[in-house]
Amino acid sequence: MKKKLLGFLLASVLTVSMVTPAFADQESDLRASRSQAYSALDTTKQNLAALSKKQKEIESQISSLNSDIVDLVMQINQAQQDIESTKGQIAETETKIADTETKLKAAEADRDKQYSDMKKRIQYTYENGGNAGWLTAVLSSDDFASFINSADYASELQSTDRKAFEKLVETVRQVEELKTSLENQKASLVDQQTVLENQKKQLDSQNVELQNQKAQAESANAAYASQIDLAQQQAAELNSLISQQTDAIHEIEQQQIAAAQQAEAEAEEQEEEEVQETETTSRSSSRASSNESRSESSSRRRTRVSSSEAESIASEQAEQARRKVIRSGGSESQASEAASTVRAAVKSAAKSGASRSSITDYANKYVGGKYKWGGNSDSEGYDCSHFVTKVLTDTGHYSGGYKTSGEWASVGKSVDSLKNAKAGDVLVYSGHVSIYDGHGGQIEAQSSKAGITNNRRVNQDRLVAIRSVS
Repeated sequence: MKKKLLGFLLASVLTVSMVTPAFADQESDLRASRSQAYSALDTTKQNLAALSKKQKEIESQISSLNSDIVDLVMQINQAQQDIESTKGQIAETETKIADTETKLKAAEADRDKQYSDMKKRIQYTYENGGNAGWLTAVLSSDDFASFINSADYASELQSTDRKAFEKLVETVRQVEELKTSLENQKASLVDQQTVLENQKKQLDSQNVELQNQKAQAESANAAYASQIDLAQQQAAELNSLISQQTDAIHEIEQQQIAAAQQAEAEAEEQEEEEVQETETTSRSSSRASSNESRSESSSRRRTRVSSSEAESIASEQAEQARRKVIRSGGSESQASEAASTVRAAVKSAAKSGASRSSITDYANKYVGGKYKWGGNSDSEGYDCSHFVTKVLTDTGHYSGGYKTSGEWASVGKSVDSLKNAKAGDVLVYSGHVSIYDGHGGQIEAQSSKAGITNNRRVNQDRLVAIRSVS
């Protein structure tokens, strides 16, 4: 029966090895393509981050330019207001100058008239005896009162003429000074207007330069926005592609698992047929013996084979493989190579089949048990890391003491993918650890609500590591 068991294990190994390559090649291509997509996505994200940084810098520059432009426009408006005010003052000054010129002309006319009148009176006095004439007129007065009046009149007339003339002269002088002052004020205002207009020209030039800088910055910002939109679109497409590839990989893995399960089921069915044939032909077997045979068939994957028995069976199967190659026209070297391959496969199946099933069989005994964070006993329950440590320690596959979930990521040997994982391997997640059941599921101390379970599929996308310790 042990020889048959190894034969069926070998048949299962060979059957799966015939089905797996097509899946493996397709999965390998998908994984390579997904790796490239991840790399492209990382590059796109880096590019997106760089573009976003540059866009923020440009937006900050635009904001600063807008602030400078606002300040500059306020200065330009103020300069324009000052220019208009200065123009108004110049116009007002010119009006005052015109009025002053009119007054000056009138004052000069009055002065000239007064001067002319004075000259006539002087001439008249001279022609009538000058001072003697005035004296004669005074002395010829009939009485003292007339005398006094004549004398006062003559003196007053002279004083009045002199005062009036002096006043006119002073008026002309003041008006001339006012005109000069207004003309100087106008000249100063004209100079001020020229300075203000030059300042405004400079401010206008600065405004044009800032507007050009702003236009360039806005153009660059629009270009960055367009590139960012494109990068975001690329990232979305890559994420969609990665999701599709991940789903395809998962589907292939499920197909691999299904193929392996089918091959195993076919091997079990063939074994069962052999057992039934043996029971039929063995007339001397009792019902108890028949029941024992069925019991042995139902537990065949847990049967342990000694190293000498495994070596004997491996040699026998290897010789059969060698003869088959020779009969098929193969060379002796090809036959020897086939024999070596079969011998190794049989010995590995004998060792691995019994060894790894002991891990999962032992772990499954705890299914339904309690979960407790930090727990490490049957009565209180186990958490995920204590559970994995206990199962592997109790089955003799590990002796390194307690390890946290994170520490299990460095125990044993690394397994590159789930398709190459075997029953009993350790599945490491972020903050969690479990035991692989060999069929896409896991045995684990799941949570305080669920307890210890074996009903969850492996979450490949979250796996941190797969470790083999046996």
